[in-house]
Amino acid sequence: MTDKPDKNSPLSMYFDSNILFLKLTGFWVYDNPNETKVSKKYLQHSYNIFWFCYLFIAYLPAEIRYLYYCFDNLNEFLRALRDIGNHVSLGYKAVNFFRMRKELLSVIDVLQNGDYNYEVCEKFNPLEIIEREKKQALKWTKYFLNFCNAICLSMFLNGLFTFIFMSESQYHIENDVKVYKQQQPVNTVSPFGSGTKWQFFVTFIYTMIALTFYAWMIVALDSLFITLMSCISAHLKILQGAFKTLRLRCMKRTKIDIELQDFILHDPPELQAEVNTEMVKCIKHLQTVLKVSEKMEYIYSTQTFIQTFISLGEMCFSLYLLSETIDQNIGNEITYLIATGFELLMYCWFGNRITEGSIRLKYSLYDSDWFATHLSFRKQIIFTMTRMQKPIYVTIGKVTPLTFNTFLTIARGAYSFFTFLKQRHGINYK
Repeated sequence: MTDKPDKNSPLSMYFDSNILFLKLTGFWVYDNPNETKVSKKYLQHSYNIFWFCYLFIAYLPAEIRYLYYCFDNLNEFLRALRDIGNHVSLGYKAVNFFRMRKELLSVIDVLQNGDYNYEVCEKFNPLEIIEREKKQALKWTKYFLNFCNAICLSMFLNGLFTFIFMSESQYHIENDVKVYKQQQPVNTVSPFGSGTKWQFFVTFIYTMIALTFYAWMIVALDSLFITLMSCISAHLKILQGAFKTLRLRCMKRTKIDIELQDFILHDPPELQAEVNTEMVKCIKHLQTVLKVSEKMEYIYSTQTFIQTFISLGEMCFSLYLLSETIDQNIGNEITYLIATGFELLMYCWFGNRITEGSIRLKYSLYDSDWFATHLSFRKQIIFTMTRMQKPIYVTIGKVTPLTFNTFLTIARGAYSFFTFLKQRHGINYK
């Protein structure tokens, strides 16, 4: 994929916001030396390396080490396990992104640049479909980013408020020594030490920077995935309209009187040729979408399985911690639970749109005004409808499809694990 896609394509700008976000979060790599300045390339590489060292070499091991010190406190252990699970899943997403980067860029290139231009006809407007689907993906991305920012902001304001106005109550006497014991937003084995007010503050800033950038990285990679699904959904909707209006568009091209379309028993030869040519174009477009969907399934299948498993645990742990929290951290727990559920809902929502779009294709083919067309055209319709009897699915590890029903099943499963966890520790909860 080039850094500058074909601007004549109606889909050329579809992934621009994703590419900008990938650059901001340290995932973008410039490949084309002819279109990128050397200084810009190395500056981006240095930026990427800095953040990956900060988050995955300096911060994450310290976070994992803390698990050893909180085995005797269930609440602390579950909170630490939840946060680590989120960051470890991001680590896998990052590895998967760089491992599959060229394949991903190839998929984006195919989706953006191709013979996907169709005339506006009646209610069929490809540009409106593209804009609507793109806005939908951007809207969900903004919601998810706002949830993640709300978590980080809530943690920061709670910690800062306590540090400024309630710091005296955070001192404790241990072995005749006055120790500052304010709780961090996320507990780690701090490289800056602990016990004094200013050691806490340095660790607090260090932690908040890490958590904020972790959140942005998660949003960047997840938004790329849902935008890919959104773009495939846009292609399927364009194909629905293209198949449905195929004969009518060909009649306009060949300048046949459209008012006579219902009275023509057999299409004239020039219209038959135009209809067959347009049908071949649509079928090739559909084949491209099917291949891209298979490629995306190959790239993301394992990632969706890991994310679903971790989200299930996170929702369960968040429900448990929410039921145990009675202090100012309750806002953090509520926001965390909503953001976790919303992340999984995004996956299932856009996966479901692809499945629904592929199911509707065969009905659009049937509605394509085929009665007066040539036998060869009708055979093409039958073959294509037969192929689309098997819908396109984006799956969770090739186990179950990403659909809204799957999300509800996972949410019920999280609640069931939560009630089991409460009962296991002798607390009746209904």
